[in-house]
Amino acid sequence: IKEWVYFYIAPVGSLFLILCTWGVIPSIFFYLSWFYSVLFALVILGLGVYMIMVAGWSSKSKYRLIGSIRSIAITLRYEICMAIVFLSPVFLINNLSLNIFNHYYLNCMLYTSSIVMWIMCILAECNRAPFDIVEAESELVSGFNIEYRSSEFVLLFMREYSRLLILSSIASLLFIRVSYYGSIYIFSLITFYRSVYPRYRYDHLMQLTWLYLLPLSILLLIFSSVCYYL
Repeated sequence: IKEWVYFYIAPVGSLFLILCTWGVIPSIFFYLSWFYSVLFALVILGLGVYMIMVAGWSSKSKYRLIGSIRSIAITLRYEICMAIVFLSPVFLINNLSLNIFNHYYLNCMLYTSSIVMWIMCILAECNRAPFDIVEAESELVSGFNIEYRSSEFVLLFMREYSRLLILSSIASLLFIRVSYYGSIYIFSLITFYRSVYPRYRYDHLMQLTWLYLLPLSILLLIFSSVCYYL
């Protein structure tokens, strides 16, 4: 297969993967949510890294390749923390379906502090300020999407904002207990971060993951396991 085929497959495939994640959000379409919806959401969110890798490799551009490498490094690190935070209430409830979270309001209130870690992971995953290292215009000329134009460029941005919306919906479902109106609250917090905090350096962003977020998320997972057995 020619490289230009992968060049056009990457934005379409990335948007398709994100749209598949909407099937696990509890709504009027209950038949789309099954017992393993948590694992399905984590797998689909993890597959988005491959689309970015294909987009950076197929462009034959130095700036896009650097932007894709940065995006893969950030996404892998913060997806680990996000998955651990995601699994902490799952361990406490002992159920892998997102529908069951509506019946455990009092137990999940223990994890209201972890919403800060989740929002930081959302900001890094979706390249939002102050963690917009992947698309730092002053450094990488818009990052890994510099060679795309027209409809392909629109698909990439639809993928980015769809990912932001799906992660905000999951956060509101886990911590605020409302699937839709809580997303507005998450978006307001994201706007607050963009207005207040300056952009992080790349090495500081990596240190924030390994030195702070990852140990705290592991402690949260251990705490949820202990609470379940007690």
